[in-house]
Amino acid sequence: MKNQYFGDKRDFFKYNLLLDLLECLDLATRTFIPMLTPDDGTNEGYFKRYKCKDRRGDLNEFLKSNKEISSLSRYFKKYSFVYYHYKDNIFFKHSTRKEYFSSIPHKYLQGSLIFIDPDIGLETGECGYMRQKGLEKYLFYYDVESIVKEAATPCLFAIYQHLQRDQRKVISDLTYRSEILSAIIRSKNIGYLKDHDIAFLVGSGSNQVLDDALIVLQNHSKYHGVEYGVV
Repeated sequence: MKNQYFGDKRDFFKYNLLLDLLECLDLATRTFIPMLTPDDGTNEGYFKRYKCKDRRGDLNEFLKSNKEISSLSRYFKKYSFVYYHYKDNIFFKHSTRKEYFSSIPHKYLQGSLIFIDPDIGLETGECGYMRQKGLEKYLFYYDVESIVKEAATPCLFAIYQHLQRDQRKVISDLTYRSEILSAIIRSKNIGYLKDHDIAFLVGSGSNQVLDDALIVLQNHSKYHGVEYGVV
């Protein structure tokens, strides 16, 4: 996640979905793990010209008038759930990756919706390829493992993922990632929502939490016209 992207169309989709999940599930805590990285000086993230349509108007206004992810704590104050924002003003570095994930407070991982927001998504290909893009932009599978070991059921995991540019490989790529995540989280399935070039992968070690979350994803898909799938 970069502050330069904050409040763009993807963020609007992202936080609408997360609020749908929280409003429909019996989870009292939302934990945001942003993996914040420095702005890169491009205009890639400034996609703030989008229509609110039938999504949350107050969220739309908030995102368009704020420039940093740390401001989210003000927005979420009006909700009944507890919002934990982990190092949302400290840059994530690959060199301190182990310390970053092992230092998440235990209370952040108890009965929570745990949202992890890497720049690109889950690790892919060879290390050399990811190094060219920037290793700090990827969430590694062993990072997820370290969080799962500390998390107490019921928790729901949601992960941001950029999609393959080759549309012919998108579904097979999502399936591959979902199967690995399913084993790590001990989730019987992984659900996902896909919109253009991004997706959100969702899983839980609690069958009840997962089943409830999949219903939310299905309803969100039908209402907002985005693609739903389950692996």
